[in-house]
Amino acid sequence: MPASRAHCVVLDVGGQSVRAVALDRAGKILALVRRALGLRTPRPGWFEQDPVAMLAAVRGAVAALAQRLDLAAGTPLGLACQRASIVCWDRRTGLPLSPVIGWQDTRAAELLEAAALDLDAVQVRTGMRPSAYLGASKLAWCWRHRPQVRRAARAGRLGWGPLASYLIQALTAERAYRCPASLAQRTLLFDPVRMDWDRALCEAFGIEAAWLPEPVPDLAELGRLAGQLPLPLGLCAGDQNLLPAAVALRPDEAVLNLGTGAFVLAGADGDDARLQHSVLPGPEVPPRQVLEATVHGAAIAFAWWRERSGGGDGCDPPPSDADTPHFLDSVGGLGSPWWRHGVAPRFSRPPASQAQGLAAVADGLVHLLYTNLERLRARGLAGRRLWVGGGLAGADGLLQRLADLAGVEVLRPRCTELSVRGAAVLLGCDPLTERECDRVQPGAADAARERYRRWCAWVEDATDLRFA
Repeated sequence: MPASRAHCVVLDVGGQSVRAVALDRAGKILALVRRALGLRTPRPGWFEQDPVAMLAAVRGAVAALAQRLDLAAGTPLGLACQRASIVCWDRRTGLPLSPVIGWQDTRAAELLEAAALDLDAVQVRTGMRPSAYLGASKLAWCWRHRPQVRRAARAGRLGWGPLASYLIQALTAERAYRCPASLAQRTLLFDPVRMDWDRALCEAFGIEAAWLPEPVPDLAELGRLAGQLPLPLGLCAGDQNLLPAAVALRPDEAVLNLGTGAFVLAGADGDDARLQHSVLPGPEVPPRQVLEATVHGAAIAFAWWRERSGGGDGCDPPPSDADTPHFLDSVGGLGSPWWRHGVAPRFSRPPASQAQGLAAVADGLVHLLYTNLERLRARGLAGRRLWVGGGLAGADGLLQRLADLAGVEVLRPRCTELSVRGAAVLLGCDPLTERECDRVQPGAADAARERYRRWCAWVEDATDLRFA
């Protein structure tokens, strides 16, 4: 196949935009079309998107890509999607019955608490740490507060679940009602070992398991794109779950995506109740899983500080020093290893300037990442080097901090679209190589680790959080 001919197309449906990307067999991007997505925040803690506008953006991006390239009808198509965003719709008409309720939406936190779950037992069964970010409580909220959802269920027409299930049915000629495993897992209602919905958890949230879409492997024949370009949809997966495939991850490595939040995935599963166990996209039944650590406040932590300080748009932080205050990065809630909501972000003392605050926020993010990397290392994982992608991967000062503190080489692909590359690899393209990356080498670690130790002591003194 000529290098200029598209080997596959990947649709990446994120929180801010839809991207249609054509790649050749070597994984090189031949063309990329982006369509912006709107976001509504009608109340504090509510994050909504318009499913009709999102679907139009996806179709428009595919059509524009087809105008740029001569795409063969059999070109494999993959879909990378937001993981914990949900939507309800009428399966007969295709019309939405709710907005897309975003992954960061916490409107249903009280319903999660009311379910009175055994947190450790749920994690054993689902791999997920119960959280209002996951889909179960959001679906329960729709059932309680949107009568059109209940009417559709009584009529046998209800479609609901992860956003990806809506897109699969709306985009394909077969209109199959299915849910790939890596996305089903993000509802908190799915048992990946049994490859089925967990009836007891569904009952705890007042959800009838029979109404949910059919669980399928992420790598499966999901239908053909409806319209004049019938591309076969052979992959649909959660965006972060695709990271290990992008780099052919080894057990002694980790891959980190620095976006709105930060997600670290290790190369093998392991026993850790404080980290999540995420489905690895593939054809296997049951699917393989990897350990995943979560820091909720990455880009949104910098945005939080800019809003309060009146600073500019940059996220590349200046160096910190002895006068730089400590920062607890609980913007968006604390993810692993504590999984806590309601802990307010705070500085150990007010920053003396916007730049000093930026340095403190960067340190706070890196300290949380390092805390999680140490948990992975205790299990024999992630000790050699770290691949880093995402929107914040271009922040040199941030990556140098991480390399210094962790004492590992950081590889930054020159094209940081790791979810897209991971999807392409699963569709037959080559994984990333070191030659496609910039290297960040660790420097002197003594000062960075001493600052980390002082940050840990301050966090324990200022909160009830513990590092043991």
